[in-house]
Amino acid sequence: MKILNTMLKDSKKYNNTLYGLTNYWNYYAKSFIRHIKKHNLDQSKYHRVYDAMSIFLNDKGKQRYTDIINYAEKYINFNEINTVAELGCGGAYQMILLKKKYPHLTILLFDIPPFLYATESNVSKNTDKFVSYMDTRTMKPSDVVIDGSVYVFSNWMFPLIMYKNIDLFWNSGSFQEMESDVVGNYLDYVNLSAKNVLLYECMDNSLTWGVRTAKNNRERGVIKRVWLKNYIDGLSNFNLENLSIHEFPYCFTYWRNKNEKCRALPVL
Repeated sequence: MKILNTMLKDSKKYNNTLYGLTNYWNYYAKSFIRHIKKHNLDQSKYHRVYDAMSIFLNDKGKQRYTDIINYAEKYINFNEINTVAELGCGGAYQMILLKKKYPHLTILLFDIPPFLYATESNVSKNTDKFVSYMDTRTMKPSDVVIDGSVYVFSNWMFPLIMYKNIDLFWNSGSFQEMESDVVGNYLDYVNLSAKNVLLYECMDNSLTWGVRTAKNNRERGVIKRVWLKNYIDGLSNFNLENLSIHEFPYCFTYWRNKNEKCRALPVL
């Protein structure tokens, strides 16, 4: 529990509204904290769907993640890139599958506590080159070495990506669970630093699908949803190369930076 308690203590220092802990996720986060402390990560004791998804990968989930990787391979030659950054990784199953297929990749994982605790647990069991939150929480950009390691970062460390050459930014299903201004904040960094972007999100205009829309700040839900236009505006340095419907209304999208010489900021 030391890592979880450290994550939660650290999170109080930051403005979570800016970095993604909306009313919707605040509700599930509190539930997840109670379950972790009571049952650790014993999947047989979890009954809420989001709690279970964070620690257990069923066949349907594995197939979906395999489909996403197969889609990415149509546009990205993973043998020719080195760095992947994923925001909202949850149980990190997609990156675990990707890492097994391409062991040379350096992967930067970002999420909010307490779901980051599931990330830490799963990644530590599935890769030898793993850098724990207890080390990354105080890292400077110069401390991150592109050497095939998997780094577990808190979401407030996300600006770090501006100082690394991020070959591929990856987000699967979590942007749609954030307020549009929160997504815009993250995309500002992606827009300046990544060479390629892969998104797997609900991009239709149905307010009844997925995370329900809240009527006011007191309700559990997303007040201002993010749609395709938000991504186009937020990724102004990118061309949308492909949009394909997978399981309606979930869509694959691949974005390529217009500037082929996109480079990281120098570390001062």
